[in-house]
Amino acid sequence: MSRSPNLKVLRLNRAVPPDTLQRVLTRVPQLVDLGTGSYVLDSDSDTYNKLKATILKCKSIKSLSGFLEVGPR
Repeated sequence: MSRSPNLKVLRLNRAVPPDTLQRVLTRVPQLVDLGTGSYVLDSDSDTYNKLKATILKCKSIKSLSGFLEVGPR
């Protein structure tokens, strides 16, 4: 991501773990379009909370696609 400071569109598949997605999103604040794979996370997990907080900080995102299933333990 450091080689693409102007990255606007990012499409990922389910092979990208949620913690990696969270780290990527911290490096692309100018991202406009994000497509993710599908994830199943526990709403009490640290991974879920970090990913949610990071996505909420991405103010430039206009289009978000993917699937996140959050279930109780």
